[in-house]
Amino acid sequence: MQLKINSPFDRVFEWIPCNQFNDIKEIGKDDYDIVYSAIWKDGPLYYNGKKWTRKSNTKVALKCLYNLQNNINEFLNKVRIHSTSTQIYGLSQNSSTDDFIIIFEIRDVVKNAWKNIQI
Repeated sequence: MQLKINSPFDRVFEWIPCNQFNDIKEIGKDDYDIVYSAIWKDGPLYYNGKKWTRKSNTKVALKCLYNLQNNINEFLNKVRIHSTSTQIYGLSQNSSTDDFIIIFEIRDVVKNAWKNIQI
C-alpha cells in the first residue's frame, strides 16, 4: 500500500488476497493471459481527505499473468503498461499456481472491448 496520499482523489494501490473475490467468470483470453470479472468483497480503498472509505462488493477485472513469477521485469512491465490506460486497484497471487493477478476497473475492459487490452 502506498505511504502517502497527495490528493483527496487518490486511490490506494494494495495487495489483495485471493479470498476477497467472489463470482469469478472468464471474460476473455489470449495466448498469454486470461481476464476474469469478479466481485471484490471489500472493494477499493479511497481517501477523502479526512478518512478512509471502501466501496464494498465492487465488480472488477482480474488479469492473470501466467508463468511470470520468475521474471520480475516482465511482470513489472505488464503492470506499468496497464497503469497508463486503466485504474489499477492492486495485485494478488493465485495460491495454487503462484501466478500474479492485476486487479483493475471492469468498465475499462468492457469499454475497450478487448482490442486495446493486449499486453
